[in-house]
Amino acid sequence: MAILDQIDHIVILMMENRSFDHALGYLSTPNHGRKDIEGVDLNRFNTFNGKTFPVIKLAAPTLRLAADPPHERPNISLQLGTQQNGVFPMDGFVKNLASVLPQFGAAPFVMGYWDEFGVPAFDFFAKNYVVCDHWFSAIPAGTQPNRLMAMSGETQIDLNARILPKQDLVYDWLDRLGIRWRVYHDGEIPFMMLMEGWQLKILTSPKFKPFSRLSQDLMREDPKTFPQVIFIEPTYTNAPHLAHANDDHAPSPISNGQNFMLQVYMALTSNPDRWKKTMLVSATARLRPYNCAHNPVGQLVPCRRLALI
Repeated sequence: MAILDQIDHIVILMMENRSFDHALGYLSTPNHGRKDIEGVDLNRFNTFNGKTFPVIKLAAPTLRLAADPPHERPNISLQLGTQQNGVFPMDGFVKNLASVLPQFGAAPFVMGYWDEFGVPAFDFFAKNYVVCDHWFSAIPAGTQPNRLMAMSGETQIDLNARILPKQDLVYDWLDRLGIRWRVYHDGEIPFMMLMEGWQLKILTSPKFKPFSRLSQDLMREDPKTFPQVIFIEPTYTNAPHLAHANDDHAPSPISNGQNFMLQVYMALTSNPDRWKKTMLVSATARLRPYNCAHNPVGQLVPCRRLALI
């Protein structure tokens, strides 16, 4: 509790749809040798149509991925493979990709990872702060259900929906406890614009502001009104927007998300006095296990690990 007493502000940056291996898996490869990180296993592979697909290092982080692998519950079941004696072989990731990208060549990106040059922001955070490599995705389902799990502890939906049914959120919990909170969103609309009953609140409440205001508020706002809990949202790939998506959701380039994370860090550190009393938690809302086949056979849950920094 003594350490928590030193924290005045908790900042939560929630990105989208990357596995731990995509984000930080390279840390355990021979070139980096982090023994405290359970990352990619270069000996793992998938097979499909009689061909073997090994682990590969990805290049060109500025390019869009060739597709967005399907990631609802049936797709995840395909990725995990047929359970045998309590073990999931993790052998269906290439097969799942082939359902939307039949011509993926000899090196499908679902078997890949970036190194520090592809994910420089992740690399900076990993070298200077704490990495949690055994946090897990809440449910084997799509983006919206998992984001609701993160924001509510439960979800009333199992599939993505146009309008989210109303349910209690962390915002409601903070209000009941009298804790000041605010959402800074980089896109045109924050995620909860999809939830029934929240549209008018978002449009009229000062608790929802554009991300461009974060630096100014950090520098100038009175401590009596500045939020104790801050949620930062990127520009979502699957939402209407004018700028480039930077949420890491495939097929958006991962470089956009890296740039956004850097902007967040620069904003938070622009006020050193407040930064000294701030805890930043960066995580992924729903972890698509692109390359779980790398992980030891039988380890189901670690294949959906969060890059929690």
